[in-house]
Parts: sequence; structure tokens; C-alpha cells
Amino acid sequence: VDGGCVPGLRLFNNGVDPLEQLIPSELVLKGLVGYQQESLNLEAKFNLNNDLSNVIDVSAGQETSTNFINANLNVKLSGNLKGANAAPTPFSIDIAAKRAEFTKGTATVTVVVDKNALDIDLSANGLDQDHQIIAGVIKHKDGASISIADVDNFTSSNILVSGKSYGTLTKNSSGQYVVKFTDDTITYIAP
Repeated sequence: VDGGCVPGLRLFNNGVDPLEQLIPSELVLKGLVGYQQESLNLEAKFNLNNDLSNVIDVSAGQETSTNFINANLNVKLSGNLKGANAAPTPFSIDIAAKRAEFTKGTATVTVVVDKNALDIDLSANGLDQDHQIIAGVIKHKDGASISIADVDNFTSSNILVSGKSYGTLTKNSSGQYVVKFTDDTITYIAP
């Protein structure tokens, strides 16, 4: 049942009494996120882009091509982290995710630690399936990049700079990530 001309106001009938429910189209959070002695600024914004004059029912856990959550999510965490270092280090992570199609979604993540930055572009396909395929490209400002066709089934990828391979990133059988450069230098990255 439509809530009249108020966007996001819906009337439901539970079989006994009609119920009114207000569905927000935007949710904004600002504040601090703390863990142990670390603290980061948080800015988060969620936008529901569905036409709120129509019914959106995903209560049974099933979406359809005409009945799915169409939304944007933006999250930014920023501040100074000590971690293992004694001196605080500037840190930020920006996430912008969007789902405007039933079967697809995208996200861009930028992670900055001090003056080092990684840009990560992700795309998800098969959101209507039991197993979604998430692909990604990780880029560093120096031009290095790694492309991963299926994050869940990742085994290996070339490390490229301007199209030339400088090494390989591999996930070994114990779940560790190992980088082997063309000069035979090997680096282990924690999982």
C-alpha cells in the first residue's frame, strides 16, 4: 500500500493492523572509530536509490531483476595510526561502492599510508548467483599494477609497470602471498 505522496513512507498490513514504516533514502554517520589506543575519523554515507514509490521486498532474502537494493555506499576513515611504529603515521581509506544493476556492482578503494597510496578498482558480477565473481585491479602511484580476474580463486598475477612484468604475486598453499621479482628477490606478504 502506498504511503501517499511522502517518499519512503510505506503502509503494510500484517493481517491484523496496518503498519506504517519510514524507509530512509539516505543514512549519514560521522564520528570516531576507536580500537585499543588508536582512533580514526569516520564519515559514512549510504544512499538507497530505489524508486520508493514502488514496493521493495527483499525480506525473504531473494532479490529479482525488478526488486533489488540499488544503493551507493561511501566510507572514509582517516587519522594517524601508530601501529608498530612509535611515531603516528597519516592513514586514510576511502571506499566508494555502487550497485545500480541486479547482477553487477563496483567499488573503488583508495588506501593511503603516509605518502604511499594504492588505488583498488573492484567489480562484482553474478550478484544474483550463489557464487559471485569479484575482479580487481590494484595500482600504485609509481605505475605498478596487478590485475586479478577472480579474487576468491586467486593463485597468481604479474606485477606490471607500464605494461612490462617486474615480477609475480602468488598465493601459496599455506595462504601466504609471495612476491618474486625478476631479479629473484622474494618478499612474503602477510595474509
